[in-house]
Amino acid sequence: MKINHVNQISRTKALRFAVPFVVFGTLLSIMIGGPASATTASVPCGGGAYNAVFIGVRGSLEPVANPQLTQHSGRVYQSGGMGTRIGAVGSYLASNPNIPTFFEGIVYPATVISTQPSDFYPASIAAGTAALVAEVNYIASICPYSPIILAGYSQGAQVIGNALDPTTTPNGGISAAGRSSVVSIVLLADPSYVPNQPWNVYTHSPNNGAFHRGGNAFASWTHISWDTGSPVSVTSVKSYCLPIDEWCQSGGFAQYAVNVHNNGYSAGTTPSLDAAAYITLSLTNQN
Repeated sequence: MKINHVNQISRTKALRFAVPFVVFGTLLSIMIGGPASATTASVPCGGGAYNAVFIGVRGSLEPVANPQLTQHSGRVYQSGGMGTRIGAVGSYLASNPNIPTFFEGIVYPATVISTQPSDFYPASIAAGTAALVAEVNYIASICPYSPIILAGYSQGAQVIGNALDPTTTPNGGISAAGRSSVVSIVLLADPSYVPNQPWNVYTHSPNNGAFHRGGNAFASWTHISWDTGSPVSVTSVKSYCLPIDEWCQSGGFAQYAVNVHNNGYSAGTTPSLDAAAYITLSLTNQN
């Protein structure tokens, strides 16, 4: 068995030899191909369990069932809050009985235009980025052996990107412990997409996103892979952007482009399934 993340040996060993039943720590509402809701326990690695922590960031205007119920100083929802696309990715992981996982949805406006200046898109992005950075650092500090997965759709993907990008991350960014804990990062339909980057999954999406960032923004987010039989540094980020997507390819507001963005990353689609497979591989190191 080869090890992908040499700095994650203690974390991944704990997951590989976890008892073969699901220990989610609290109630999960799971529907095959549907969203996994965030758990309700206040400590993700409660009782010292070596479970993974999946932090999801929903897309613009995706609803939250009980937005008033939060935890971790208001950074994450007590239940749900990941949106349907990221919830679907989480459900595939939740259905794996050998990977105990704690799910969280980041609290942030996820708005585009509002009567309140604090809810305009840039302010929404900033709020989500600050909450995500603080939450990753918090989880890494209280659960040092728990691998962290970051997954976001649309505006949520840009929030994650801003947390990773050294030119946009706030308050000193993700800590050294947080960086060591993050094992995989999934971006679906990222409006800040940049073509020709090593973390892009699809090579046939040649355009900049509507709010594209600079190149090499995630260059430092790497891990060691043994896929070829020898150690090679590879990206920890996977960015999924379909051709003519309304936002990650600046496809405009033609109905086809809108449909690609709204439906191309839903449960059962290739990006959703591939993202779940990548996360599973990063947690189990079963190459």
